[in-house]
Amino acid sequence: MNKQTAKRTLTFLTGTERIVATVAFALMVLVSASDVALRELTGQGLDGAREAAVLLMVVLVLTGFGLATASGRQLRP
Repeated sequence: MNKQTAKRTLTFLTGTERIVATVAFALMVLVSASDVALRELTGQGLDGAREAAVLLMVVLVLTGFGLATASGRQLRP
């Protein structure tokens, strides 16, 4: 694999990670807001909302690590 192909591949993967992170964040907000709204309106929350929010947070964090590393913005001790 030459340098240009590697660069294109990494650019594609970074773009894909951005999309995955954005979708995970949007879904996490939507699930959490829906759970709160349903709990306030009906007294019963959305089943599995907390677990879904935690799993989406894991996806968000893992893709965020990759994006931070790719852009050179990771935390350093």
